[in-house]
Amino acid sequence: FPSHDNDVEYNEDEHKPIVDQDTVKEGSKQITGTGVPGDEIVITDEDGNELGKGTVDENGKFKVNLEEPLKEGDKLTLTPNTNGKEGTPVELDQVEYNKEYHKPNIENAKEGEKKVTGTGISGDEIVITDEDGNELGKGTVGEDGKFEVDLNRPLKDGEKITATPKTGNNEGEVAEKEVEYNEDEHKPIVDQ
Repeated sequence: FPSHDNDVEYNEDEHKPIVDQDTVKEGSKQITGTGVPGDEIVITDEDGNELGKGTVDENGKFKVNLEEPLKEGDKLTLTPNTNGKEGTPVELDQVEYNKEYHKPNIENAKEGEKKVTGTGISGDEIVITDEDGNELGKGTVGEDGKFEVDLNRPLKDGEKITATPKTGNNEGEVAEKEVEYNEDEHKPIVDQ
């Protein structure tokens, strides 16, 4: 008689994880999804470098924290491991551009000044416009995440300016700021 042992054969496909697609976007530092409880989920880039790993909990959910935020165009692979056996991996073809991630922050916009400073995503071009859509100046966010844009005219008290981030052909979410009153612009000049 053939022996019937209790080892159920490992089925790679049954261990294939399902990824929450809304976590696979540029700037994301955590990928979540569902899988087989107890499986370890390993995330690698297209060169096979490990980006992070996590374990599927008893409810079948996993969270993997990444060392670096995802970049547009990244290709990822999620591989489930069950006691050293590899399940069917999931390929994530393309990390998508994320408009919100690129939204800059205007830190300084004072009346009478001919520059605007702030922070954004390194490499983005920042275009500053006035309320009527006229371009006042543009500049690039440095490697330190900061930008300084020289303007073609001094800013006016109370006007609203907009900073639009551009990455290649993509346009990110805009930031708006009201120009601050600047006491120095209103000092009386006293005849000596």
